Amino acid sequence: MEVILIKKFFLIIIILILLLGCSEAKEFLFGEDVYKITINSDRDVILADGVDSANFTILMYNDSNEKIKRTYTLYVNEKSYINKSRFSSTIAGKYTIYAKVDDVESNKIVLEVSNSAVKEIKIENLDKNVIIALNKKGVSQYSLENIGDIKKDDISSSYSTKRNNLDKKKIIKKDRMVRRGPIDNINNYKKNTLKRINENTKEYNFLEYDYNKSKYNIRSATKVYGDYDSKCLIFLEKNSNFSKNFSWDSIGKYFDLNIYGKMVNVFGEPTDIDSNAKVVILYMDLGDEYFGYFDPVDYSGGNEMEIIYMNSNLDNLGYSPNSEEMLSTLAHEFQHLINYGNRYIEGKQEMDIWIDEGLSMAAEHYVSGIPRDLYLDVFRNDRDELIRNGKPLCYFDIYDNGESYGLSYTFLEYCKNQYSGKEKLFKKIIEHEYPDYRSIVDIMKKDNSVFTDFETLLLNYRIANLVNLAGVYGYGNERNIFNFTKDNVIKQPTEKFIGYLAPGGTVYYYPGKDYFDLYTPNNNSENIKFIKISN
Repeated sequence: MEVILIKKFFLIIIILILLLGCSEAKEFLFGEDVYKITINSDRDVILADGVDSANFTILMYNDSNEKIKRTYTLYVNEKSYINKSRFSSTIAGKYTIYAKVDDVESNKIVLEVSNSAVKEIKIENLDKNVIIALNKKGVSQYSLENIGDIKKDDISSSYSTKRNNLDKKKIIKKDRMVRRGPIDNINNYKKNTLKRINENTKEYNFLEYDYNKSKYNIRSATKVYGDYDSKCLIFLEKNSNFSKNFSWDSIGKYFDLNIYGKMVNVFGEPTDIDSNAKVVILYMDLGDEYFGYFDPVDYSGGNEMEIIYMNSNLDNLGYSPNSEEMLSTLAHEFQHLINYGNRYIEGKQEMDIWIDEGLSMAAEHYVSGIPRDLYLDVFRNDRDELIRNGKPLCYFDIYDNGESYGLSYTFLEYCKNQYSGKEKLFKKIIEHEYPDYRSIVDIMKKDNSVFTDFETLLLNYRIANLVNLAGVYGYGNERNIFNFTKDNVIKQPTEKFIGYLAPGGTVYYYPGKDYFDLYTPNNNSENIKFIKISN
């Protein structure tokens, strides 16, 4: 009985081929015709150990440029595999790989299978050999995923264990660490019942949320700048150290004419949840730890307005409202407001802090046209020796001495200088669906095929800090600003590095030639990548 059914099935197929014609019958039996195929790999180089592998993405399109699914053949050095999307090997060499359906072939890619456990990059005129160890993984905010462990035998040398205990330079923070996202269970205000601020408001009682005591404080203030046409309204806390007779018009006009227009052009429009088309700037006593801050609570409650808090207690330290650092802080906090506000009202997840802070540092640089030397010096000096010992890029520590700001700032500026649209990169990051490193990777790899993943972006940034060349190993037209090749800025660890390296963390080693030539890491974590840089 089964034999008869099989014969009938094949008879039907033959009839269909004769009646419909070969092309139509083939589509009926196998699916739509493929007009284009593309293939990409997540790796350029894999180890010849039979375990390390490259994963391929094969996309097929019909004549309407719509993605379709068909069985394909993968060719690896002309050896064929049906529907294979992963490749590993124990035989070193270069492999030419492409996919094919019927007579349609994809682009060809070349995969290197290496006997060496470490990739080597040659850079002309490099004055010393370097081994870079980096955690190549990105991470979402506060996640403990993708931690890499550098085993004790991975790097062998005689680094000094003596620490250089330099006096710490006090760094006044750009931001107060506030709880990110909507605040729940705060019942000492009634939402949407607050008196709205406009240009005619003379005095106002602002709510300042105390995160330590989980309650609001009242800050009474008087308006010192703002009219119908202004972009901002400036209020000064009563009994402030700053004088009411200070030239607040100069500050307000600087925001209106310089900060606002430039920021909107590059970072996007601010929201307007209180329908007054104004950004409120409140100067009040914040002690001597912070220049200013933005608080997300004002979107889900609090003052229910677009508001920036600035410190009025720094005059005795030489920071008047029109000082460079205070003016740059206005741009810094305005970026936070634009960033958080737009993502909040669009229902997107809040951006990871390290990217958000990097964008705010970039805002300072862009608006003023002046490099943020305070944080470049922190990056260069590394007084607490955190950066040289692998301080990660993807974990932002607001309580350090500015090293996190320095890392985020330089990384975002590196990306900006590598992006074809320069500062237009910033708005694209804010508008992207992803709140973490994936947004930057997605934008950069679409703009430049060199940046295939977070690993390549991170590695090229770290090499740029080391050699400061043209192309991907440098900061483009701003190479003279972000120049870390002098004064031995990029230092090796203070001692033999054993321990954990978090996502984005990097250490540089400068071994002797014999050690460098023979170097192979032992049992290193899959998240840790070792790269030799030689001339």
